[in-house]
Amino acid sequence: MNEKSDNRTNGTIRYYYVSCNADDSARVSAVCRRMNQMGAAIWHDNGNVKGDEWVRHITGRINGCHEFLLFVTKELMARENRFVRNEFFFARKSMKKMYAVMLDDISAEDVNDSLRKWFSEINDICRIIKIPAGTPPSDAAKLINDVIHFAPDKSADNDTAVKSAEQVRAAEQVKAPEQVRAAEQVKAPEQVRAAEENAADGQVKATENGKKHVISKKTVTIGIAAVCVAVLAVLGTVMLLHSFNSDDPSCYVYDEQSDGIIITSLANEELTSLSIPEKIQGKPVIMIGESAFSGCTSLTHVRIPGTVREIGNSAFMFCDNLTHVDIPNSVTKIGASAFSECKALKGITLPKSVAEISDSAFQNCESLRSVKIPDSVNKIGESAFLGCVSLTGIHIPDSVTFIGGNAFEGCSALKEVSMSNNVSQINYSAFEGCTSLTEAVIPESVREIGDYAFSGCTKLRKAVIPESVEIIVDSAFLDCPALTVFGKSKSSAEQYAQAHDIPFKAQ
Repeated sequence: MNEKSDNRTNGTIRYYYVSCNADDSARVSAVCRRMNQMGAAIWHDNGNVKGDEWVRHITGRINGCHEFLLFVTKELMARENRFVRNEFFFARKSMKKMYAVMLDDISAEDVNDSLRKWFSEINDICRIIKIPAGTPPSDAAKLINDVIHFAPDKSADNDTAVKSAEQVRAAEQVKAPEQVRAAEQVKAPEQVRAAEENAADGQVKATENGKKHVISKKTVTIGIAAVCVAVLAVLGTVMLLHSFNSDDPSCYVYDEQSDGIIITSLANEELTSLSIPEKIQGKPVIMIGESAFSGCTSLTHVRIPGTVREIGNSAFMFCDNLTHVDIPNSVTKIGASAFSECKALKGITLPKSVAEISDSAFQNCESLRSVKIPDSVNKIGESAFLGCVSLTGIHIPDSVTFIGGNAFEGCSALKEVSMSNNVSQINYSAFEGCTSLTEAVIPESVREIGDYAFSGCTKLRKAVIPESVEIIVDSAFLDCPALTVFGKSKSSAEQYAQAHDIPFKAQ
């Protein structure tokens, strides 16, 4: 399904991103066709984009959509579908308005054990649109329109109605949880302190139904003891989670292949640390599958066994609290977006067996301070370290022959870059927005410096450009107010500096 009409508002196409299970495509398509006929522009991934391109393609579509619609069915809740879950995570991170269209009446028994947390999250985050069983597609589209208003009723003050609905949702989704947290985190401790203070006077007075009750020191002591027991029980639960035997195969959902085991997801998403077993059912664990642990926000530490050869696309994406990962020398490939959005990851050492850092592999790892790139790596993919705002230095070994566009864009703390002597091009926006970078020494292997390669590097004072560079695109050093270009007289470097009123010093 890939339906889209040109539904414009102020010249901009407004479309609804539809996410659904592949098995439900026929049901969902029938409803979407009716929505389209009523004026809703619909977009959905048709499955044509695969591999490394998928993440960039989907995130772009979700970022550009007007609202996000997740079609929920018994089939979706019966088994793991990481593609749909990732679309849900992307929309949540993009702060989109999210709706869950319930095409089935789903009970607790219909939800796979590994999906219970996600199902609860859907109900907490999304506005629910329930479609009664047996509803024809045209009527289902009308019920959806009643909520999201893609075909507004001009006879009514629809803007006011929508605004009121938004206010109600805000109260339901934001204010109520805040009040609950306030009651749990503030009020209860205050009551405990009051009980402790009044216990010193021998009694605590309370009023209930107009009658006064006297609570003795003994009663208060028992109450405090009960609180302590409850706290210990909670701590015990936390300790139990930490000590859970994560090398137990029952912790994982997996596919059995002829040559080994592929981990596809966690059976218990509350685990905080993992020691993945080397073997399951007597076969070696050879791969962490695509999106296997994506969205597992409880994870902090992971040890990958020496049998694993590949970490799949988006394998650890959105693991917000992941701080440490042991990657063995057996791993030869780390997939696209494998650790993207791991906000707490502070450092990573890549094994010497890895030949490529795939697209967006560490994108928006905001706490990442250091990366050790081995001399086995020959390619750094597009957006590989985009948005790593804590990364202070990077050494790119001579084995690297390609650095993708946007590779280090937005690395605002990056001060030092040691660049490979075997790259032929500094690609578009490779170091754009590296506002702490003060010096750029371009290797003699480079022939071209691309669009916005160093644009917005506001502290860049020195760019050493060799004679080998034949092409410097106009925007390469845009918005670099402190820059002086160093190079050979009559070279492309001097011509570029003169054409853009940048100081030049001959070497």
